[in-house]
Amino acid sequence: MYKKHTPSCGSLLKVLVHQSDTILLPIIQKHHSDKWSKKLSTRDQLEILVSAHLAQAKSLGDITEMIKGTGKFSCSSINKSSLSRVNRYRDFHIFEQLYHTLLKQVRKRIPYSSLRVIDSTSEVVSQNLFPLWPYDRSHSAIKVTVLFDPYYELPDKIVVSTRKVGDMQSAYKLPIKRGITYLIDGGFRDYDLYDKYIDHHAYFITRQHRVAKFQVTEDLPLTQPDVISDQIGLLGVTHNRMKNKTRLIRLWDDSGKEMLLSTNRFDLPTETIRELYRKRWDIEVFFKFLKQNLKLKKFFGSSKNAVKTQIYCALIAYLLAYLLKPKTTKMYEFIRKIHYALFLNFSKLTFFNTS
Repeated sequence: MYKKHTPSCGSLLKVLVHQSDTILLPIIQKHHSDKWSKKLSTRDQLEILVSAHLAQAKSLGDITEMIKGTGKFSCSSINKSSLSRVNRYRDFHIFEQLYHTLLKQVRKRIPYSSLRVIDSTSEVVSQNLFPLWPYDRSHSAIKVTVLFDPYYELPDKIVVSTRKVGDMQSAYKLPIKRGITYLIDGGFRDYDLYDKYIDHHAYFITRQHRVAKFQVTEDLPLTQPDVISDQIGLLGVTHNRMKNKTRLIRLWDDSGKEMLLSTNRFDLPTETIRELYRKRWDIEVFFKFLKQNLKLKKFFGSSKNAVKTQIYCALIAYLLAYLLKPKTTKMYEFIRKIHYALFLNFSKLTFFNTS
């Protein structure tokens, strides 16, 4: 379902990177990214960073040893300083554009679902190593906010920032589409944002604090024994209140604690709203998958450009694998197989033939 025509010979790495060749060239020409390159072209850099993620390289030293040891790259060897320099200075927007173009290619093969999850993850590192990403006196932190499709395991949009940037600042940069239901983490609590979703004819389901102020205008009938109340009204107080009516459901969660869910889905029963909100946890699985399988816990450079380049190349590696993944294979299982088969002959790999 997700496969496209790829050459039957060469290593799995070559087959993966081959998928991006036709769309990478116009981007290179647009940014003139190879004009002054002497050792590493943009394609070489992409090939190296994609393989570094899939092979779980831990450092620039690991990457240079991988290049020399496998003999599968366009350059036979490169030193750490040269690789570090190109990651620092070649504009990350090249890889950002490639990521979005690849995502469009993936979306041509699969439909859009009606759900999106919004959440963020961050990594805390030493400020001595990352002085441009301040968090406190001794630490720096990098935050990645993601708009995620839980049904097809696809990140539709990301925003990279420091941890000091509020969740809401990142949330306002994410697109809103008509008819989509957004499952929002409780940390993104903002009444103006909820009104914005309603004004764009979109839906939201989010968790509220137990002491949230709510002016009740209508009580709905209760259909589930674990639902305490189901009401329609206005969230907030006089000086900070939503302009549109919402639904507030007070119920018991799986651990026996009281939970409040607010939404503008007036058409759905409470049990369906609860199940939809549970889908929000899929993005936590995705974050864990990225950190464990695509090496986003250690960075190959300390500059903002190098970090963003690495993040986008990790997502590019994810999409390239997604394009090859057989329909019924779980993504984490497929990536695990790629770890062991990255430099092997593609034509002899049998796990691509499973339906």
